[in-house]
Order: sequence, then C-alpha cells, then structure tokens
Amino acid sequence: MPKALRILFDRVVTRGHLTITDHTGTVMRFGDGTGPLVHIRLADRASARQIVIDPHLAFGEGYMNGQIVVEAGTLYDLLDLLARNIGAGHPPAISSALDRLRYAARRISQFNPRGRSERNVAHLSTPEQNCIGGPE
Repeated sequence: MPKALRILFDRVVTRGHLTITDHTGTVMRFGDGTGPLVHIRLADRASARQIVIDPHLAFGEGYMNGQIVVEAGTLYDLLDLLARNIGAGHPPAISSALDRLRYAARRISQFNPRGRSERNVAHLSTPEQNCIGGPE
C-alpha cells in the first residue's frame, strides 16, 4: 500500500473502525476501533493512487468500477464513517496542495470574460442553431 495512502487515512480517519486491504493483501487498520467494522478491499494499485490524488472523486468512481469493494459493513457504513471524520483530521499536505491546484484549474477553465460570453450568446442567436426557438 502506498505510503501516501497510509498517511492520508492515518490523518483523516480518527474515529470509527476502518480496515483496508490493498491489492497485495496488506491489511491496515485506521480509527479508534469504535463503531461497526468497515472493511474495504482495493482491487489494484491504480485505485490506491487515485484515492490519494482525488479522494472525493476516487471513492465513488472506484466503487462503481469495482476497484473498491466493501468486504464488511455496507456502503452506507463506509460513507457514514468517512462523513463523521471529515474535518476531524488533517489531510496530508499533498492532498491539500492538489485540492488547491484543482480549484485553480477549474477557475481558469470556467473563466468567461465579456468577449467570450458575447461569442457564446451570438452562437445561439440564429433560429437554426437555437434548439429552443428553432423552426417548427
């Protein structure tokens, strides 16, 4: 299991009982052991890397793709455990830095100055191109 993943969960999961088995069979335990056991298995190395890079997105995508499998407990138990711990711990510096980088990239890609906005509106101004006001 990547060291960054261990650091991430050590800092974030301080309450509850989370066990993670990685693709090599390494078992790690996080939290204070209270509450129901939630045990997840990471099917491949890529899923662990994605969790470190973008945990908010990686959990949902990994679960849907079968890369993150809930072995004990339910998906609801996992989400509840993570939700109870959000804000309680401190994410590693790399996670915080990646969050800031994603935020900056999103702001740049969504930048919409007046000129671009006018071109976007002009593009939809003819009835043939405008699906709302097009010919009937």
